Amino acid sequence: MDFPPKINRGFWINIPHEADFLHEDTPAIAESYLRRSLEAIFDIGRHIIAKSAEKGIVEYSASELLHQSPF
Repeated sequence: MDFPPKINRGFWINIPHEADFLHEDTPAIAESYLRRSLEAIFDIGRHIIAKSAEKGIVEYSASELLHQSPF
């Protein structure tokens, strides 16, 4: 978006121009938040499986044993 030459972008919002570095880090920030949210979802799932399985599950690999067919 192009602004007229005499209008400073900082005039419209109270963010200094030094904060422009965030535009370069946006993919890394998004990746970090996505990774954290996925880890939280997996942790919630692991806790649900552990509570419903009558035995404690410490690792994700142990939860695979619950999904194996006994046949």
